[in-house]
Amino acid sequence: IGDKLFNISRTQGWRYVKRITGYNPHAFRHALGMYMLFKGYDPETVRRILGHGSWRLVSYYVSRVGIDISKRTPLEYI
Repeated sequence: IGDKLFNISRTQGWRYVKRITGYNPHAFRHALGMYMLFKGYDPETVRRILGHGSWRLVSYYVSRVGIDISKRTPLEYI
């Protein structure tokens, strides 16, 4: 069985998530970053968890979360 959680390839998993949710699976990564910032995680922690090498995307998340967090949750931005 090895160290795999599921016995499918990455491509098969990607297609399955896309078919079931209608979203590109990468959108969930962006949603997680925005959600973490919304919940008060510091940007450096978010950058490390998501594995970003630069601050470019994290700064994008920070700017998006600050737009109107009183009316929308970060998951609604995707």
